[in-house]
Amino acid sequence: MRRSILPLLTLAILALGGVGGCAGVSEKPPSARLDPPLDTVPLPPGLTPVRNEGLLFATPVGRIVQATAEGAVDVDEVYTFYKRTLPPLGWDPVDARTYAHTGEQLRLDVSGVTPNANTVVRFTLTPTADESGT
Repeated sequence: MRRSILPLLTLAILALGGVGGCAGVSEKPPSARLDPPLDTVPLPPGLTPVRNEGLLFATPVGRIVQATAEGAVDVDEVYTFYKRTLPPLGWDPVDARTYAHTGEQLRLDVSGVTPNANTVVRFTLTPTADESGT
């Protein structure tokens, strides 16, 4: 009776870390995300969300959302990361700290290093002053 090698091949692939994986090589972990509704805004590697410091407030002209992330990341690297990643996601730069997208404005306030050697980034999403949605 002839046996299939499929079960053995599957076991070998799993032992090596899956298709495309190699023993002893680790992949970069996925980046952390902010809580909804800012969970579509990526975080640079090294930043993690600060839980229980967020705010969500609905107004007649739109929502106001605040969130915070911190980590051992250089302040300039944070601005460079968002300058590179937000425009492809549909965010238009207004200035170095502000981006606009479909009637909302995202403001990044990056503070220097805290006593525990972390950079703190505060994200504030507000309705844009221009009601045309730019």
